[in-house]
Amino acid sequence: MYISSRTKIAGNVLLSPTTVILGALEISGNTLIDSYAVIGYSVRRSLKRVIGEGSHETQEYYELLDRISRGAVIGSGCIVRAWSIVYEDAVLGILLRLVITL
Repeated sequence: MYISSRTKIAGNVLLSPTTVILGALEISGNTLIDSYAVIGYSVRRSLKRVIGEGSHETQEYYELLDRISRGAVIGSGCIVRAWSIVYEDAVLGILLRLVITL
C-alpha cells in the first residue's frame, strides 16, 4: 500500500492493502477502494517528463509518481473496483461543496 502524505481521507473508508493513492487526493466517507486500484495516476504528458528519474525501488518509484500527481476527488459512497485506474484530476461520486463569496 502507498498513500500520499497529501491525501485527505474522511471517516468510514475501506482501503485494500494493495491500494496506491497518489497526489493531493480527497476521499469522502462510505467508500471502498478495492485491490490493486491506483488513484491519482498521472496523465501521459506528466509521466513522459520523469522518464529516467528515480529508481526501481518500490517506495522511491511511488514517491516520484506522487510528486507529479495533481490528485483526484473520490466522493461519498464510491466503490472503486479491483485493478481500476483513476487518473489525476478525476472527480467521482457524490460531492457537495459549498462556496461562499463575500
